[in-house]
Amino acid sequence: MTGVGSSPATPAVDRTFAGELSSVAVIDPATGLPSERVWVMRGRATASSVGNMQGYSLFYSGKVRRLGANEAVSLGTTEVVAQPGETIEGVGVWTPISAM
Repeated sequence: MTGVGSSPATPAVDRTFAGELSSVAVIDPATGLPSERVWVMRGRATASSVGNMQGYSLFYSGKVRRLGANEAVSLGTTEVVAQPGETIEGVGVWTPISAM
């Protein structure tokens, strides 16, 4: 993965990551269609991304499921947050999906 990003603490720079993606899908046996999918992606900055080498510097996770015919969901906000267990001034705090 390669991307360009910035934060309140650093200017925009190219960063290269090496990581892994894990994902699981649940298939509805009656229809053969996926009814739910969960995933997590974790990555660390490579040696070419000097200054960003401590801990995981990339972490995404999510869950998608098929809604019932009369079901509605509140999506909430989408925002950049600090990685689990860290606090960064001006950046949101990580809240696990299971706590929402």
